[in-house]
Amino acid sequence: MKPIGKGCVSLKTKIEMTTKYKQGQHGLMTCGVKARFEHKIERTETCWNWIGRKNQAGYGCFSVYQVPLAAHRFAWELYVGPIPYKKHVLHHCDNPACVRPEHLFIGDQAANNRDRATKGRNRPKHTYTRLTHCHRGHEYTPENTWIGHDGKRSIRHCCACRRERDRARAAVRGYWPRRKAK
Repeated sequence: MKPIGKGCVSLKTKIEMTTKYKQGQHGLMTCGVKARFEHKIERTETCWNWIGRKNQAGYGCFSVYQVPLAAHRFAWELYVGPIPYKKHVLHHCDNPACVRPEHLFIGDQAANNRDRATKGRNRPKHTYTRLTHCHRGHEYTPENTWIGHDGKRSIRHCCACRRERDRARAAVRGYWPRRKAK
């Protein structure tokens, strides 16, 4: 096998070696893998949508001889060529299920982050700090917010919810309502 870059072996080379071993000296991806891959593509005017198995993010999943691969990365290797070391296959069309080679391009991690940010797919940092109300609808005001620390981060609690919880626990234990002292 020929290494590409710093010790990275091309997927195409791996498949070629496996295909020759499994099916004899008939060349790269004879009848099996390529046909199976193309059978799971729905070609439209714009994108080639992957109709096979997808992960939670919507990217296609494909396996070659029990080796799981991302469908868009396999499409790049199949139709364009090897993916350079430490590079990502990105989408121009912002459709994770698309495997059309014209809609794919190579980029590094920084390009992937920029692409994600410009297309509005960044996961917001500190999601819970932006909340204005607790999950029961009480507003987070300075009077109604208790801030604690668990050693790693600050934790914000709703005082109204805490009072309700404490009263419910006390009622179960028989401590509520409080008796007035005589």
